[in-house]
This record gives sequence, structure tokens and C-alpha cells, in this order.
Amino acid sequence: EDQVHLFLLGRPELGTTFTKIHCWTLTQYSKCVFMDADTLVLCNVDELFDRDELSAAPDPGWPDCFNSG
Repeated sequence: EDQVHLFLLGRPELGTTFTKIHCWTLTQYSKCVFMDADTLVLCNVDELFDRDELSAAPDPGWPDCFNSG
């Protein structure tokens, strides 16, 4: 059924992006930062661990949604 919904979005390739859900199983850590594999880190990202809540970056392709992969 999920594949049907992804097809309706016109993005069937998103089916392989659900691996990020694994972050929720990393309960032995107090914080976790997930960055997509296509992220190019150009500077120190330690400040990401200072955030108190879930954070996300807007997707330039779909400005009304957040990038989920």
C-alpha cells in the first residue's frame, strides 16, 4: 500500500528512504543527527547537537514540505 501512495506522489524512489526511521531505535544515545547521504558537509556541524527539538530543513523543490529524503 505504501508503494501505491508513493506512486501517487510521482516519487516511487522514496520507498528506499525509510532507513532514516532507524534513528528512532538509537535509544542508547541522548541525541542523534541524521543527514542524508547526498549531504555535503563543508564545516563543523557540532551545533546541530545543541538543538532541543526535532529540526528539519525546507526542501527547495517543494517549499510547502520538509525534505524527508
